Amino acid sequence: MGRIVTVSGPRGVGKTTVMHRLSDVHGIDPIVPYTTRGIRDTEIDGRDYHFVDRLTFLDMMTAETMFDVLEIQGQYYGTPEKQLYETLRGDKIRTFNVACDTALNLQKKYGYGLIRTVMLLPNSMQDIQGQMRDCGVDEDEIAQRMRDEPNKLSLISAFNQVIVNERGKLDQTVAKMVDYVNNISV
Repeated sequence: MGRIVTVSGPRGVGKTTVMHRLSDVHGIDPIVPYTTRGIRDTEIDGRDYHFVDRLTFLDMMTAETMFDVLEIQGQYYGTPEKQLYETLRGDKIRTFNVACDTALNLQKKYGYGLIRTVMLLPNSMQDIQGQMRDCGVDEDEIAQRMRDEPNKLSLISAFNQVIVNERGKLDQTVAKMVDYVNNISV
């Protein structure tokens, strides 16, 4: 059976960057969710998200079961459950970028043996703000995100693994993730 390693943490901590490196260098591919929001300059359709219009997303919700549909700032996010089932029926480990509470709910639903949870943390909150600025996030959105973060961090003790992503030390963070993933039996 396959396994899913959820990657959660504060927005701007580098989850997407770490997951890209895991995929590009180590062949640990992500489960890619769908969204109705516009694509950002640094994103690639099918790699970061599957970017679809609102009507397509709503049709998907009607036609198939979607896991963890969220509406954030008027935009929808979600993943067809069949992607999760296919991963678990396969023989690979894949990563899945989800919110902290979603990671824990997924683990409860599918089992602790199939779903492993990783909390990616910054060395400091200033590091997150710097990373968001580097990605072109505007100051109002940065302020909103920073107000939301303390609630997420309260769940840290429920995660299987906690990894600190120090700014400028991506290779070290990825190496820790690879070590963790390599110690999960499929």
